[in-house]
Amino acid sequence: MPAQMLDFPFGTIKKADLLLNSVPGLIAMNSGFILANSYYWVKAASARSEKVAVNSAIIAALFILPFGIVSALAGMYVRAAVPGIKVTDQVFGVLLQNMHPLLAVIMIMAILAATQSTANNIVMGNATVIARDIICRIWPNADVVKVSRWATVAVSLISIAMAIWFKKGALYGLALMSTFIVPALPPLLGTLICPKWVKKEGVLLGVGAAIVVGLYWHFGTNLWATKMHTMYVTFLVSAVVMIVVSALVAVTGPWWKTKREVQYLELTLRG
Repeated sequence: MPAQMLDFPFGTIKKADLLLNSVPGLIAMNSGFILANSYYWVKAASARSEKVAVNSAIIAALFILPFGIVSALAGMYVRAAVPGIKVTDQVFGVLLQNMHPLLAVIMIMAILAATQSTANNIVMGNATVIARDIICRIWPNADVVKVSRWATVAVSLISIAMAIWFKKGALYGLALMSTFIVPALPPLLGTLICPKWVKKEGVLLGVGAAIVVGLYWHFGTNLWATKMHTMYVTFLVSAVVMIVVSALVAVTGPWWKTKREVQYLELTLRG
């Protein structure tokens, strides 16, 4: 927790900044990761009905809220009890050291279980998207079950390799992650606000351009850590390209047709 957290507003944390460790940065990061994360959309699509999906999201939010408040209060307590802490990552370790050993063990077990559950869900969500939305669309006759299993193995191995190789810290990892997650946010918001103005050409080119620019911004410069976080760059590039290309497609007509559109056109001409 930032120093003087109880001093309105937000203690000493930066109020307006384009880096992650600011109020807009934290809000943007969490909003982008929640809305554009395939894991949540896979869960919603798997629900029995739209009502179940909506109610489940509301119940989950209400269930998580108390834990967020308790975690914040625990962090504030440790910062007040041990003023010498300068790195917030140390707060949880100090809290465990001051607990009864039995409570500390239970706490560690709960965290490991939650981490394992989250990792499993994310791996399964990504593997499902890769298997069903990419591989099985390219090869329609492929066995979905076998493809999903191999996709799960591949995603797991890649995740383990990245965890071993990746040693530059959480902020670096979040910046890199946003390169691939946040570009999907503008198309999602666009389809929610005005779907008829969002064209597939704009979505594909916008997301592709944002990933390329984001990777360069992340690996080719150090600006993500000093001037502007990668998620802002990828969001802006994706949004601008999507809007411009979608506007051009609205004038010129589709630049290419999907298989479904071709089938629909054939049926229309026959009718």
